[in-house]
Amino acid sequence: MCGLIKAWELHSTKEEYFASHKLSDVKCFKCGSTKTLDVGLTNMVDNRRTIHCARCKVTL
Repeated sequence: MCGLIKAWELHSTKEEYFASHKLSDVKCFKCGSTKTLDVGLTNMVDNRRTIHCARCKVTL
C-alpha cells in the first residue's frame, strides 16, 4: 500500500513541521540554520515543494 502513496503526501505540511519540532519560524531541527533551499519535488517548476536545510541538506 505504501508504494501507492504519492511521495508528496508523505511530507508534513509547514504547520505540522512547526508543531512537531516546537518551532515558530523556519529553521533546521538538526543544525539550527535558518537558511533553506526550496526545491521542486520532481523538477524546478513543480508546485509540490520540499524544503531542505542549506547548511546540512536535511529535508525539513
